[in-house]
Amino acid sequence: MPAPKSPISSANLRQQKEEAEARLEALRQDQVDAIEEGRDFQHNNEILVVNERLAALDKAIARAERREAAEEARLERAAQREEVRRQQEALTTAEQTYLDLLANSEAIRPLIPK
Repeated sequence: MPAPKSPISSANLRQQKEEAEARLEALRQDQVDAIEEGRDFQHNNEILVVNERLAALDKAIARAERREAAEEARLERAAQREEVRRQQEALTTAEQTYLDLLANSEAIRPLIPK
């Protein structure tokens, strides 16, 4: 069983949408030209197919943007957790250093003449 393909990015989907819109515009221009010239527009329902593709691309783009936003938020939370972990580690190290210094000062205190 082949591994599932990773989803296409919203940027790639937007590019596909631009290409579909350009194709639709070209088909419509052909239709306009035919009307202006008084001839029948010969087509194979490609305008309908391109319109359906545009509708599907709109939905796919919205889903991809939501997916990408969720991934970005997940990465941000992971970075925040790592920063908190790093700060906790630094605080623990500083606390231990303080306690060691305090213990050393308590140990040498009796040796200091009054």
